[in-house]
Amino acid sequence: LVSIAFFVSAEADVHCADAGKECAVIYKEKGCGSGRFSLKNGANISDLYGFNDEVKSLVVTRHCTMFLYQNESHEGDSRIFTGNLNTEQYYELDKTPLEGATKSETCSCDVSSSTMNESSVEKSASFGINQILVIAFLIIIINSLKYLVVKICKRKQAKPPTRPPPPLPGSNQYWYATFIDHEVLINYVAINFKKLN
Repeated sequence: LVSIAFFVSAEADVHCADAGKECAVIYKEKGCGSGRFSLKNGANISDLYGFNDEVKSLVVTRHCTMFLYQNESHEGDSRIFTGNLNTEQYYELDKTPLEGATKSETCSCDVSSSTMNESSVEKSASFGINQILVIAFLIIIINSLKYLVVKICKRKQAKPPTRPPPPLPGSNQYWYATFIDHEVLINYVAINFKKLN
């Protein structure tokens, strides 16, 4: 739908077939007369059929085209044509096929199915762009949250600084600490011995 909006002009008359069928873009050419509708591939319906009056509606799928032609000079004279885009064989529905088309080549299109106007196409295009922006924004938020979670977890896992191990027997630090302990003990005994005397 987003791509459709880029092909459609300001005076576009866009119609799609049922959902599930691939649609081609149809638009009315500016300044070329009321009956000139062009297909996406450049073929012009007015040129193909010599219609000088307004083509009221048009439905196009990959393999099938159906359009309603109304002759403005004869009020109420409306005709529906259908055809195959691949073979370019078109004929009026329920009447004699044109250009040798056979009844088996009739396309099963429905003029009334899923008609779209310009506003709905533009809304679809803007909706698609908005979707992309929202997804990008969500990706940024998710990545930011992941970064914060990892940072917090790393802080929690960090171990407090450990004290140095006690001095090993036989080292200078060990004998010094032992000497200090003995000196304190000797002083304590001497003080208490004096008190007894």
